[in-house]
Amino acid sequence: MSVIPYDLESPAAPMPARLPQWVGPLLAFFTLAVLFSTALTNIMAVLVSAAAVWIWARMRPLQLLKHPLLWSCLVLVGWIALRDALAAAAPQQVLQSVASFRTLLFIALWAPLFLAPQVRQAVLKAGVGGLAAFALLTLSVFALTGQMPYPGYVSPDALWPLGLDPMMASLVKRAPNLAGPVLLVVIFGSLQHVIDHPQRRRWLILLAALCTLALFVSSMRRSSQLGFLVCAFAFAVLNRRHLKGRTAMVGAACIAVVLTLAALGPARHALQRVVDGSEQFILASPQERNKQQTSESERLHFWTVAQQIVIESPWVGTSVSSYLGRYLKIDSDPTSLAPRHGNPHNEYLYVWGSLGAVGLALYLLTLVSAWRCTGGHPGERKLMAYYLAAVLPNLAANSYVVDMVPGHVHTLVLLLLAGPALQAAAARGGR
Repeated sequence: MSVIPYDLESPAAPMPARLPQWVGPLLAFFTLAVLFSTALTNIMAVLVSAAAVWIWARMRPLQLLKHPLLWSCLVLVGWIALRDALAAAAPQQVLQSVASFRTLLFIALWAPLFLAPQVRQAVLKAGVGGLAAFALLTLSVFALTGQMPYPGYVSPDALWPLGLDPMMASLVKRAPNLAGPVLLVVIFGSLQHVIDHPQRRRWLILLAALCTLALFVSSMRRSSQLGFLVCAFAFAVLNRRHLKGRTAMVGAACIAVVLTLAALGPARHALQRVVDGSEQFILASPQERNKQQTSESERLHFWTVAQQIVIESPWVGTSVSSYLGRYLKIDSDPTSLAPRHGNPHNEYLYVWGSLGAVGLALYLLTLVSAWRCTGGHPGERKLMAYYLAAVLPNLAANSYVVDMVPGHVHTLVLLLLAGPALQAAAARGGR
């Protein structure tokens, strides 16, 4: 009996063509690569893309292009290219701009690979297993050293000098992304499965507890810790008919434990830093703001610059190829201590500034399309609700399309949850 939340199986008619058996292992290995290795991720992304091209040529599931998730991604990519062309960008610059949003192309290109339930199960098991291993490793490191394996807080060499430095370096580098929305999906997806299938609850409750401990005890992902509360509210709303009596009491006790961890553990200092740093930045003069060197002041500085770009061209943006130059021109104070890299660490502001309100609307349309395509599958719709509840606030401080590690995770999650709807669309087209 599987302990993985949901079978992600479609009640639709059989697929118009059978996917080769190697697709599942290929995507499972790619999923593990995304979690643990940048170099291997890039190699596997090429192989997965080649496999997808072969499947498109062999099966020709052209009806998938009519699916809202795919065409919304392709329309956004088209707007990126058109906006660059209107800005008189060279062909090479247009290609570079499109490549910076290549996760949108991956969603459309890789869609046929997720048409089989067995493939979706392979990806799900690899992802959940990898995140469980991540949670165990981070908790072990924290228990043995008292330090959190997180960038800016500890050197990988100081964590584990027993010949495992490359692995620890990869762990430290990827910790923010692995402790992001995908970890929240595992937590609340497991709890959702406990509600829907109580006979499988033992291992799933253990999995949810393990990942929750990792999030609040051995992670500095403040946006995800706040996202936990948002997802908990969504969980309560979506399961309000089931959370009664003993179940409600157990749930309340679990929330009390989590809040205690947040109040007494490392998360308390992390969340307090957000409040203190934001207050100091807001109250400081423009000259004093440039001298502040904290994560909070840096992000607020980035957003201030990005906001000016939005104001200059609110409807169509500067174009992706022109954004960096415009950003650096505005952020030209030589006395500023904030890094000058042109990334506002806010995907809403970046998309709005580079592609305008038109691009931002198209970007949000991809998320709306992902949500709508799970409408016929209650289990997947709830998982998508938890993912979006975690992602939407996170987008104000991070990127889930332009940054490649979260971008690959974003692609896998959307295709995994949209898989049954894609399978149904392929089956209809195959009749």
